Amino acid sequence: FYASECTVAAGKIKKDIIFSPFVAPGAIRAVLTWGSFVKDMDCYMLVPHEKITDPPCEANWKNKKCQSGSVHLDMDNAAGFGPETITAGSLRSGRYRYRVAEYQGFDDNRDRLKKSEAQVWLYTATGVTIFRAAKAGSESEPTGAGFLKGESWYVFTIDGATGKVYPCETQTCGHGFHDRNHRGRAIRIGQLKS
Repeated sequence: FYASECTVAAGKIKKDIIFSPFVAPGAIRAVLTWGSFVKDMDCYMLVPHEKITDPPCEANWKNKKCQSGSVHLDMDNAAGFGPETITAGSLRSGRYRYRVAEYQGFDDNRDRLKKSEAQVWLYTATGVTIFRAAKAGSESEPTGAGFLKGESWYVFTIDGATGKVYPCETQTCGHGFHDRNHRGRAIRIGQLKS
């Protein structure tokens, strides 16, 4: 194990270590952790169906498995710090969109998300990418760590056809299938109220 980031406290090296089993080519695993500022965070992944006209399935704490692309929530940690883990055994064509929210958060939770020390470790067969909520931008100015809007941190999107990972931007992650009044489940765009 090697880590380039660690803290020296009272002459001892302090480092939280996350171990994840290797993922097979074509599979991904997203691992969410956070600090003591918030008690419980939740991860969500919108998963495309084979028929692209169908609304995506959302894997989350209420709906632990999406048959499309064999995506499932492996671990839901409500006791603090994480990890919360979502694994996709295989990817199909379409966009996979990953976001994070504080359980029982407020309508506008951006400041708390920035202070949460939340990190998402995205494992693929070729390596790991780390996203940090503290480095996330706004919807109008996203960064390499995605963007914060309302109660959510929109982290990354994956192109299922190519396996390429992109930090969230409004155009790539969007939030047409997520509405704060329908927390924890995907909805049809026609159901959203203006």
